[in-house]
Amino acid sequence: MIFGDWLPDQGYFNNNGIMQCLNISPSATYAPFRALNPAKAALPDEVLNAFSVKDDNGNPHSFCGTRTKLYKLTAGIWDEVGRGYSTADDGTWVFIRYGNFIVATNAANNIQKFDLSSDAEFSDLAGNPPKAKFMAVIGDFLVLGNLNTGANKIKWSGLNDLEEWRIGKKESGEQIMKSGGGITGISDGEFGLIFQETFISRMDYQSGIFIFTFHTIERGIGCIAAGSIVQFGIRTFYLSLNGWYVTDGTQSVPIGGGKFDKHFFKLLDQTALHRISAAIDPINKFVFFSYPAAGNNDGMPNRILIYNWDLGRASEVELEHEFIFTSLSEGMTLEQMDGLGDLETIPVSLDSRIYQGGARSLAAFTPNHELGFFNGDILEAVIETGEIQLTPGKETQVKEVWPYCDGSIKIDVGYRNNHQDTVSYSGDVDVNSNGFAPFTIRNRLHRFKLILKDWTYASGMGLDSDPSSKF
Repeated sequence: MIFGDWLPDQGYFNNNGIMQCLNISPSATYAPFRALNPAKAALPDEVLNAFSVKDDNGNPHSFCGTRTKLYKLTAGIWDEVGRGYSTADDGTWVFIRYGNFIVATNAANNIQKFDLSSDAEFSDLAGNPPKAKFMAVIGDFLVLGNLNTGANKIKWSGLNDLEEWRIGKKESGEQIMKSGGGITGISDGEFGLIFQETFISRMDYQSGIFIFTFHTIERGIGCIAAGSIVQFGIRTFYLSLNGWYVTDGTQSVPIGGGKFDKHFFKLLDQTALHRISAAIDPINKFVFFSYPAAGNNDGMPNRILIYNWDLGRASEVELEHEFIFTSLSEGMTLEQMDGLGDLETIPVSLDSRIYQGGARSLAAFTPNHELGFFNGDILEAVIETGEIQLTPGKETQVKEVWPYCDGSIKIDVGYRNNHQDTVSYSGDVDVNSNGFAPFTIRNRLHRFKLILKDWTYASGMGLDSDPSSKF
């Protein structure tokens, strides 16, 4: 039996996939997921969002924002570079790069700018732009959405001038999205995608009288959580009212339908949609969605949904954190690494990407407001199969379970006589030195749970069983 895709929405019986895929990376062969390892000093308050970017010389720069302040990471220290802000309780910061500038908005204060080549602190963006929840760079324009002058309004700067906001000057303009509800996010690129509650529209530069044209590409499908919107190449992923989607700018394709959408919505705390965040791992072709699930602490995210867009398979991680993002490492000199300890005590392996300046890594902030990376200890993982009848119409005795996995493994067998009975479990049984876990369970319906520690791969399992003559 080779472990199939994680398909919790299909229920246990005759599920050709697996029902639990916890603390696992959804590679072709399932692989471990590591704990969040704090790497930088804690900030004084909850971190709402962070952003990493390279300048034109390839130097990495990282920024983050709390409700009242903005920070820049310099030589491993978070320097305060903006203050006096008043981000709403359900608000966040949005950061983008426009040329040599970092632009930041939180909807409550004036839009901020930071020149990577010369500035020591953020300052107000000139030109009197409106306050905005969302923004993106589309072509050579800075585009704002969900404005203080209207939740369904779009406004864009002058061409190649992020501080020109007078209508008609350098092609600056605005647009009211008359249908679809309030704007819930914008994606950038040569064309833009305007996400609303129930519509998605494509924004294309035309020049001339119209400057931009707007074409609705989805009706009835919109985005309900701005933090779920994340791009890689032509792909833009997002969460809609009826599940997870990816769009190429012409049409949307569901990625969780019949697989994990129902499971996700069953767990999601819908009072804290603003806490959802997303990040991309381009090397492994993973997209990560962080969200607050049942049992969270005051809306803090405690689950991560991982989707492998190359294979179309997914998994989930249970881990408390503030949010996730794709970080660019600062890089470290040998002298700086010497301060981390010796080869026995250094917290992260020397071959980790985080020591290379500008290397992309999945990162998150811990509940204690520390920037960390997912390179800690291997998390204990759980794989549970669907429920199967090994011998049609008859009881079967399960004698041995042979996991096709390494590491320290325990196996728990679930069983019942019919679909009306409650499932009983054997209790955890260690895999012995011969490579199997012994059982003496006789029943009609069986399911198998594997608990994995200190492992590197899990591909499936084999069974030694005897059918019974008893119906």
